[in-house]
Amino acid sequence: MDGGHAPMPAHRALRERTRDAHEATEATEGMRRLMDGRMDEAGYRQLLAAQLGLFTHWERARAGWLDRIQPRWAYTSRLAPLATDVGDAPTPGPLGAAAWTTDVPSGDDEAGYWGELYVIEGSPQ
Repeated sequence: MDGGHAPMPAHRALRERTRDAHEATEATEGMRRLMDGRMDEAGYRQLLAAQLGLFTHWERARAGWLDRIQPRWAYTSRLAPLATDVGDAPTPGPLGAAAWTTDVPSGDDEAGYWGELYVIEGSPQ
């Protein structure tokens, strides 16, 4: 302990470090419509298609790392359930266009990978 203070739990530190990114995401038109119940079925399908594109790209980029962290962490892919929900023709519209072209940062940044996983998995508290 430093000066009588316990270290901040990892989930709280990650929450604090990703707060701006979460707030920016929640401020987008699509997320505002989703959170306040104004998103129609077509918009929701576009949001799911965007997530499918993002998760597909992320899971491919992090496949080796996800294998290496087993059994410390058991990642469950979201691809099959999202593909089922999106249906046969995932066509990104205004909500999904950016996610289909988003680059996943490259490099070997173990802390960054855990941060990405935290954003995907969410906080336990």
